Amino acid sequence: ENVTQRSISGYQNLSEAIWYSQKLDFKNAGFNFALAYSDFSFVHNLINNYIPNFAIDFLGKFSLFSDQYSKINILRVGENISYSGKLITEIAEPLLSFSPESLFRFNNELSNSADAVDFSEAFAKFKEVKASIDKASENLAYVNTYDFPEEYREKIWLLKNNFQKAKFFLDDFYQYASFANWFLGVDNPKTFLVLFQNTAERRATGGFIGSYGIVKTEFGYIKSIKVDDVYNVDGQLFYRVEPPFPIQKISTAWSLHDSNWFFDFPTSAKKAAFFYEKAGGETIDGVIAVNEKILEEILKLVGPIELKEYNVVISDGNFFDFLEGYIDESFKLGNAQPKKILSVLTEEIFKRLNSLRKDDLKKLFEVFKNGLKDKDIMLWTNQKDFENFFIKKGFAGNVWQTPEKTDYFALVVSNINGFKTDKVITQNISKEVRIEKNGEIKSLVEITRKHTAKNNDPEWYRKVNSVFLRIYLPKGSEVLSVSGFTKEKTKKPIDYKKAGFYEDDDVQRSVNDYIYDAKTGLYKFKESDKLVLGGWVYTAPQRQSKIKIEYKLPFVLDKSKKADDFDIYVQKQSGDLSRFKLSISLPDGFSYAYLKPDSFLGEYSGPIKDLRLSVGVNF
Repeated sequence: ENVTQRSISGYQNLSEAIWYSQKLDFKNAGFNFALAYSDFSFVHNLINNYIPNFAIDFLGKFSLFSDQYSKINILRVGENISYSGKLITEIAEPLLSFSPESLFRFNNELSNSADAVDFSEAFAKFKEVKASIDKASENLAYVNTYDFPEEYREKIWLLKNNFQKAKFFLDDFYQYASFANWFLGVDNPKTFLVLFQNTAERRATGGFIGSYGIVKTEFGYIKSIKVDDVYNVDGQLFYRVEPPFPIQKISTAWSLHDSNWFFDFPTSAKKAAFFYEKAGGETIDGVIAVNEKILEEILKLVGPIELKEYNVVISDGNFFDFLEGYIDESFKLGNAQPKKILSVLTEEIFKRLNSLRKDDLKKLFEVFKNGLKDKDIMLWTNQKDFENFFIKKGFAGNVWQTPEKTDYFALVVSNINGFKTDKVITQNISKEVRIEKNGEIKSLVEITRKHTAKNNDPEWYRKVNSVFLRIYLPKGSEVLSVSGFTKEKTKKPIDYKKAGFYEDDDVQRSVNDYIYDAKTGLYKFKESDKLVLGGWVYTAPQRQSKIKIEYKLPFVLDKSKKADDFDIYVQKQSGDLSRFKLSISLPDGFSYAYLKPDSFLGEYSGPIKDLRLSVGVNF
């Protein structure tokens, strides 16, 4: 009788706690979660007075006791959920009082802020939440829906079905909370390098690094943000490294502003941190790449900003063109600090962020969320667990390692002395996958780049677009035909060994260990476990360039079976706005066994994006 009454009371208190939580009334929710936990704990202890836990778990293995074991485990689930809910309400109350002022603590005494959120305490409680939810998940695995009367089965089935979804969500949330705790320097101070990338001058990880920032965190706050011209730090670099050969066309030595050569962002990020530290900077805990689109989105949120010393109002509408014009004119006039305006603008942006309303905070998080999804923000850290989490969530910008039978494709453009002309380049990519009668798979790729600059456009748009273009394919692929590249072999500007330059291992293993075909202008090398085909492409204003490559994949479909399958993976370069068309052609007598995902019907046409497709073929 006691077990029944207290179990019903626990269920009712738990239901009320969830209702209050949905209303964000965490005071009453916490009260009811505590009552529910008291009820379920009472039942647990009462049962243990008659039979201890180890005996219950032993007897539960026998079918004779299975229904009792299910009922005891559903009570354990209730106990663990109630305890988790109680802790979550204790965490939620201070977190909901979070404001930008409690995050940005520039030049303040960090450890004595009255309105601070105690992230360390919140994180410690969240660890307990995760442990309790994990226990509840284990208990739920031993609950057999059919051990209960029919009127309860639907609710128990819904609990089992939805609980796993909730657990996956909480596991992810725990990872985010862990990273936030680490990023904000709760345990130790942290230093992060921010690379501001300009996609109008495309580079492998998004755009040219014209400016950089240093973000320092401590005690759960952002302590300071400093933005500077990248050439100021490069001027302090005396460690001479031989650059990738396409970079040698414009620079004898390699440095921070050209560090993002590799399409694989973790590799490029490590190079950036290396050059910053070699130029006398602090040890870096992580690197964040940010495209200019993110700053434009933030300006939309915080509103126009007046820079009185420059006599201008900056908004998302004039942000890019004004800054390009101002910096270009400053260079011509011999201004020693042409990019100081970026530092001033950034400082003003963060002042505005400091006074954002709570409703606007949601919009700010949405900007960051979309930026991570679209690769306008990419993250790297030297902490392996967090880096693996970024890779899992798609935030790391890493080159995918793919299954053996995969047609991998990525197109990467690097602007080398092509000014800001990528802003006025339209690019269309088509990829036709042809399955042959003998099971071979061939692909024909066509890339059309059109320069749309007009005579009245700013000068930096009316230059020749000069790029080194790379296509990443599965290693072992065979090139069948190539056209459209300029026949140009880049020569080393100096004898690097004689001049005492260091060799970078990643560069020497890949791009500088190339094979050049003088007939087609094609460079072949290996990178990120892929075959890379590259070449120079020049496009003048109001002209277009067309590149064609046909290749054969290193595997064939097994026709000894009734059917076989393969995957097609397409990976987008950060900042790429190309139109992309993918099609598959089958020979007579072949048909699709399946296509995945279900929305894929054998072709795709639209903005380029990351695609993971599977194709099953009947012979």
